Amino acid sequence: MNRVPIETRNFDHVVGSHCPLEDLLQKGILSSEWAARYLELLAEAKDKWLGEAHWPRELVAAVHMSSWVLDSRYRGWSGLDKSQRNLKTEELLAAITSKSHFFLNAPVLERGRLGK
Repeated sequence: MNRVPIETRNFDHVVGSHCPLEDLLQKGILSSEWAARYLELLAEAKDKWLGEAHWPRELVAAVHMSSWVLDSRYRGWSGLDKSQRNLKTEELLAAITSKSHFFLNAPVLERGRLGK
C-alpha cells in the first residue's frame, strides 16, 4: 500500500515533475502514459473521497488543473497556427476533462440529488 496520500500523489503528477503543461504549450503533446496515470489516480481519489463532505485542496486543485488548464494550454498551442491539431492529444484531453468533471460532480450525481 502506498503511504503517500492519493491527493498528494495526484497533485504531484499534475503539477510536479511530470507536469505536461510545457509540452502542451510548446508541442501540442499529451502522452498516453501521463493521461492513463492521471485517470488511475483520479479513480483512486474517487474511491477514497467520494463519501467525504470536504476534499483536500491539493486534490481539487489537481483535478481543476487537469479539467481546465491542460486544455487551455493545448488551445494556446493550436491557436498559434489555426491549422495545428493533434488529434490524439485532443482525444486524451476530452477523456481527462469529462472524467474530471464527473469526479467533481460525483457527490451530487451518485446520490441522485441532481436538480433537487
